[in-house]
Amino acid sequence: MKIIAIEEHVLPDAVKQAWNTVPGADDGTLALNAGELGERLANLAEQRLALMDETGVDMQVLSLTTPGLNNLGHHGIDLARRVNDQVRYRGLAKNTAQLKTLFALVNLWMVRKRIVQCARG
Repeated sequence: MKIIAIEEHVLPDAVKQAWNTVPGADDGTLALNAGELGERLANLAEQRLALMDETGVDMQVLSLTTPGLNNLGHHGIDLARRVNDQVRYRGLAKNTAQLKTLFALVNLWMVRKRIVQCARG
């Protein structure tokens, strides 16, 4: 039986930097991501895979940690694209069997609008 860890958090440096620079972006949880926990959240490859092997986890489904990108306003849109590409391509390029991704979304209304546009052709 495979052991799959669902919604394992990641915190790319670009997101951490945005939370520190965009006024009002830090909801108070940024301080929780310091030290060893912060290092683990930032790691998308070797260290994460080694810890998975050590603990017997076969697969992780990665997602952006709280508070996400919703509180970044217009800055969050471009950042969501960059983070999704970074997690998907840098973190997963060599490890698609062990790491999967839940993509970061900024504004669900924008997502709905794009889906409707695509459906209309």
